[in-house]
Amino acid sequence: MDISAIYYDGWKDLVRIALAAPVIYFTIIAFIRLAGKR
Repeated sequence: MDISAIYYDGWKDLVRIALAAPVIYFTIIAFIRLAGKR
């Protein structure tokens, strides 16, 4: 196993999570706020 390859794959996963997390977070917040108005 090449450590640099593992680090690179993990880094790509971290970037993907860092980009996806705020989108999912705000989607959930928006859904809760819309559901709460009813």
